Amino acid sequence: MKRIALVLLAVLALLAAIPDRASAYEAELAAYAHATADICSERVTPAAVEAYQRLEAALDKAQVGRGAGASGTNFWGPTDPETLYRRCVEAGGEGGNE
Repeated sequence: MKRIALVLLAVLALLAAIPDRASAYEAELAAYAHATADICSERVTPAAVEAYQRLEAALDKAQVGRGAGASGTNFWGPTDPETLYRRCVEAGGEGGNE
């Protein structure tokens, strides 16, 4: 009984040490949203492209997106800055990263 309790305690400690997937990329997601907030007026900026690349890397590391089976979601990934800008232009200047 004591051995089972120790094994269970070890498993729980291991699970607690694994970071939450969402927290692994929240900062990059917020930075990308900020970098693309005014994409309709600013167009695609180097800062938006860099933030997108950092977000993509963080999502890959967290194994989220692109239909990653382990993620339990059908989320494919963030929209790239060029597509956000094109959508804005097609919408007559409305839109962006909303």
